[in-house]
Amino acid sequence: RAAKFIARHQLAAVGMIALLVAGTLFVTLRQTQKREAKQRAAAVQARADAAVVQQDNEQLLYAISLFQGGPTTLAEAAFSGVQGIVGESAKGDSNDEDGEESIALPEIGTPTGIGLTVVEDYYLSVAPNDWPPEPASGDDAGRHLYAAVLHWLDDEVVEARRLLASYIDLEPNDFDALQLYAILACLSGHFDEVSTAGNRMAMFPGHTVDGAIWVGISDFLLNRPKQALASLERALEIDDTRDLVRVLHGLSAIPIGKTEVAMQDFDAVSTRDPESVPAMLGRTSALFASGRYDEAIPVATRVLDLSSAGHSRAHALALRGDCRSTLGDHEAAANDYQEAIDIEGQTLTLMVKKATAQYQLINRKRIARQQTEPQATGDAPAGSPQAQKENQQPVGPLFDFLNRRPKQGKSPQGDLEFPFRKIIPTRDGR
Repeated sequence: RAAKFIARHQLAAVGMIALLVAGTLFVTLRQTQKREAKQRAAAVQARADAAVVQQDNEQLLYAISLFQGGPTTLAEAAFSGVQGIVGESAKGDSNDEDGEESIALPEIGTPTGIGLTVVEDYYLSVAPNDWPPEPASGDDAGRHLYAAVLHWLDDEVVEARRLLASYIDLEPNDFDALQLYAILACLSGHFDEVSTAGNRMAMFPGHTVDGAIWVGISDFLLNRPKQALASLERALEIDDTRDLVRVLHGLSAIPIGKTEVAMQDFDAVSTRDPESVPAMLGRTSALFASGRYDEAIPVATRVLDLSSAGHSRAHALALRGDCRSTLGDHEAAANDYQEAIDIEGQTLTLMVKKATAQYQLINRKRIARQQTEPQATGDAPAGSPQAQKENQQPVGPLFDFLNRRPKQGKSPQGDLEFPFRKIIPTRDGR
């Protein structure tokens, strides 16, 4: 019948076959589109799930059971464990943006961290105006220099340093280019190259002081404070009018315990400029190193009240947070660390300090609740030998917790309770 129908109605048969083929193609296309849509949705969901896991991993910082002690002790205890959790979400990797190995930059709120900010301010204070000139046609060396400055202004420090190195190979006697190279080496963590640039600067007539300053900066950033102090003292003997050099001299004195020398430097700068942010940050750091936390907090607060503080606010917040945490005001300390994170991003040490402060606050509330309601909570009575032992010992071994070995909120020995029962999965789903 089909053959007879096709023979009698050839046009209609062709139309039906075409319609059937078109319908088949349409259905196939729709199925393909639906499959691709499902794949795209699955990819979007996978990215969303990864973001949730990442957020959970970061929130795990607040559930870490840390050893009791001051913020420095806690940060040291937690550093390697938290690094494994946070991973790429925290700043401070040792690679540059092009994969080049570099030295990790100093932490916010430390003397060397403050010093790096001061070094950048110092360079801006001595850099020549309207430099470099726009290169003329055919000036290959000038184009390298001009491009290096543009990359630096765009915060592309690694590429700027590479281009500037090419320029210096062509024009080794450009003093201003050497100073720019020194600051780019500082900002990219190549502190040893700063010393090389400083030694070359010292060979230029009339620039002995500049060479001593940059060599001192290199030693300071490489955590060689005694050598830095000696180089900066030589520089100040030649020219004692550079306030930021005196601030760096004072910051170099703090790590070796010469806080009185440091305070004299900061006082000298503040006498000439009462609103010198670097001098106030240095004073705060010296007071903290001396254990004078109550005196350090108002100085840090004064920095925060100045509109000229800029990114230096992060240093003041971190230092004030350290002081408040040491004095037991953990809630205010956690707020200071969070504000510093908002400015500088999720640096590992700031995140650990914030997690530490929040945990100490939670633990203090738990102890207070145990003391007021010992029978209701089932804990040992306050003041008993058992309660004192529990308050003195760590609430849980950090690395046991990170390795997911504790079960039901207990350590493997079963004698230490964790403050959080929920186990947040890691990136691989465990």
